[in-house]
Amino acid sequence: MNDFVILCSRVSRDNSSRRIADVSGSVSFLRLALIALVIFWFIGFFSLTWNLHLGDVAIPSVSVSQLFHDNRSNRILNISGSRTQKQERPLLPHNLSRIPGKVTATADVRGNLGPASVVIQPVPGSHWLHDRWQAASNMHGQNIPGEHWILLEFHSPILVDSIRLDWETAYASDYRIEGSLERITDATSSDQVWTLFDSSNRADQAKRTEETTGQSPGVKQKMPLHVIHTIQSVSHNNNQQPVRFLRLHILKSATGWGVSLWQFDVIGYWEDQVVL
Repeated sequence: MNDFVILCSRVSRDNSSRRIADVSGSVSFLRLALIALVIFWFIGFFSLTWNLHLGDVAIPSVSVSQLFHDNRSNRILNISGSRTQKQERPLLPHNLSRIPGKVTATADVRGNLGPASVVIQPVPGSHWLHDRWQAASNMHGQNIPGEHWILLEFHSPILVDSIRLDWETAYASDYRIEGSLERITDATSSDQVWTLFDSSNRADQAKRTEETTGQSPGVKQKMPLHVIHTIQSVSHNNNQQPVRFLRLHILKSATGWGVSLWQFDVIGYWEDQVVL
């Protein structure tokens, strides 16, 4: 009997010890949770105070602007970007006359083939009858007498870097390229018109190269389908002049036929892209 009492007493003491240990563990957990809560409260309060403080500080704009130098044309080009762009690249001259809605073409004569607008097609055509302008009165290429011109009107000022004239075999070598901010007519004051290229000027002649390709289907003898004149470093007295109008003033046919032009390409920049 005494052994049984002693055993019960030991069991009671063990249970009491376990309860005390459980209570102690619960108190320790609550204490740690309270400490963590206080720490998080301080962190939140500090963050809120810091953000409110930053509200009074002027933060620099994200937008950046970089300047690039174009060695080909010796101009400074301004290109704006943002930090989301990984890399900025120099602005290169691009074909301004093939952008739909930005340029129109007119001529002094309609001729017997396509209208003047074919010379600024975004994708140059290859149809021998429909995709070129010609100052001729019939399919024999009979020349319409006199000087002729094609006028390009850009919807905003441009700076010309180079010009590419893609003639048919009925090409011209004697011509001027004139530029102005005003529409060019025979009555336009010479002060408002700048000569960007003059074939009679030796210095300008050195800027022009010629390339021939293909075979014209209109003749039996060997004659090119394309006579391409590329004129580099187009300028007026070595100065860049912004223009809205460019006129190809054709003085004389090189073959006796009515001159014919596939494409009138103008390579350069919109004026607002360039920092002079």
